[in-house]
Amino acid sequence: MNKEQSDLQKLLRLKSYEQPENEYFEDFFREFQSRQRSELLKRSSISLFCERFIMWIKELNIAKLATAGALAYALVMFLIMAWPARPIEEAPVQIIPVSGYQPLELKISTTNRIEFRRPYHSNRITTQEF
Repeated sequence: MNKEQSDLQKLLRLKSYEQPENEYFEDFFREFQSRQRSELLKRSSISLFCERFIMWIKELNIAKLATAGALAYALVMFLIMAWPARPIEEAPVQIIPVSGYQPLELKISTTNRIEFRRPYHSNRITTQEF
């Protein structure tokens, strides 16, 4: 086992002096970019949009965004409260008499009885207990 370790150490010492050529790094970079692009093409556009939107939100300063939202809300509420109120115009109500209609008078007594009276017809009183 000692012989194997010593061989391995010699090999590692030799390899530490080796450096790949510049073409190796350029090829690696091109291959890496092509793999990234192919991976992006495999994903749906909705997932890409969501990912980019989330990254954009993370880059924003949330404290400033919350402050701006609160100020905008306060401004809108101030404008609503400060807006001059105009008088409400009431539409004229037209009362049309209906034939056979007679209003009722309602009386609630302390003896748990409700009395209905038709004032224009007769003095007949209808009573209902509850």
